[in-house]
Amino acid sequence: MKNLLPQMRKAFSLLLLIAFGAGISYIVYAQVDDPNLDQIPMNFRNMYQPSIIEDALPPVTIADYDNFNLGVDFAEGHIVTNPMVPTQFFTSYNTNGTWHTEDGWTWSRNNPAFPNAAGDPVNAYDSLGRLYYDNMKSPITGTWNVYSNDNGTTWSASTSANIGNDKNWIAADQTNGLYTNYVYGVMTPGNVVRSTNRGVNFSQVFNTSNTLPGMMVAVGANVNTNASGGAVYVVSNTGSTFTPTYNFFLSTNGGTNFTSVSAGNRWVDTVGVASGGRHSVENMRTRPYPMIGADNSWGPYRGRVYVIHAGNPGTSNKPEIWCRYSTNMGANWSARVRVTDGPLNVANHWHPAMWVDTKTGTVYAQWMDTRDTPTNDSALIYASMSTDGGVTWA
Repeated sequence: MKNLLPQMRKAFSLLLLIAFGAGISYIVYAQVDDPNLDQIPMNFRNMYQPSIIEDALPPVTIADYDNFNLGVDFAEGHIVTNPMVPTQFFTSYNTNGTWHTEDGWTWSRNNPAFPNAAGDPVNAYDSLGRLYYDNMKSPITGTWNVYSNDNGTTWSASTSANIGNDKNWIAADQTNGLYTNYVYGVMTPGNVVRSTNRGVNFSQVFNTSNTLPGMMVAVGANVNTNASGGAVYVVSNTGSTFTPTYNFFLSTNGGTNFTSVSAGNRWVDTVGVASGGRHSVENMRTRPYPMIGADNSWGPYRGRVYVIHAGNPGTSNKPEIWCRYSTNMGANWSARVRVTDGPLNVANHWHPAMWVDTKTGTVYAQWMDTRDTPTNDSALIYASMSTDGGVTWA
């Protein structure tokens, strides 16, 4: 296991500074008392502004890793890389803050002019390098989406994208297949939208139950026809807070039709401990979102689908990060594979994120980790990768 893999050095160093600032305990108790919503409290959203610096400070290199200081108090940061220009990164964070870099070193910002914003920002690039940025409306009735052809230097006008009341996600088809550059969005309580004209407008294509926040979407290759892209995976999160079920749906025609393919029952129970109807790690709010990705490469694991999530390995133990994979487009899943290392029940591992490299098929995962903090009151970002289709992890 390596701390902040060199292949993801800039991305993970940045995430260390901006990710999950809203997880501290006073936010949990200031929120509306509904454990089935993962939102910034309205009064906090209206009064609070992150501490933004006008210009990114020079990076500080610690143990051969570059740390970029873009400010403090950021929450729910999301970072993506342009597949056409690997030195271009874009990151967004609550409520509507952005940074972008063209060379992987110098950072600038230009926030889009949404009519209003409630946060939960997520981003994606398509195969031609167009950047999409999705943000919840305020009040929360759905999402706005904007796009940029120059890595966030300028922005399109906002368009209404999804409909819902909580956590959104987007993905773009980065292949050269029949459905190249289609953009897909999901949002609680179960809506799926699609854009076939590169973000100019969106239309709803599917609806399912999603009683808990944590709906995700990913695009993969069709292993039955060997076609690139077009296999759209959606996972919803249903059941009760501490016994969720991950429900997997598949479209093989670019989102026109979806079919239920499988369900993961009791893959996760409590992450950390139960507190106020929520999962909590040392008084930091969390939830076991099912993070999914698919292999679009021409490597040996082409078409394999992955789900990564946090979960305690038994009653009262500290959470670990787990991976399951499917070789038949989500119909069946492997037994869980532990991503984290070291002895069980020593450190907390939670809030994972993942990505599958479109060229090599390498699977990357990162998470928050308290192994360097004996008091368990703060965390660093750790990461790992799998080069054998999720069977083993570095």
